[in-house]
Amino acid sequence: MADPAEVLRDYPDVLTTQEVADLWRVAPMTVRRLVSAGRLDAFRLDTGKRSALRIYKESVIRYMREHLETSDNS
Repeated sequence: MADPAEVLRDYPDVLTTQEVADLWRVAPMTVRRLVSAGRLDAFRLDTGKRSALRIYKESVIRYMREHLETSDNS
């Protein structure tokens, strides 16, 4: 598989929960759980009634590299 940095080259520096979920083909709740567990670095935007979660692209790249490395070694 291609290097995660190359895969995410055209993405912005911060991604929405939905963008990460679409990229990984998982539910947005899975991404939120990874953030809650401290496995992805993120921050919240105060948008009034709800806060919007944004995930740093570098954190997504790091997680993908760790996950791919673990999968490759299995």
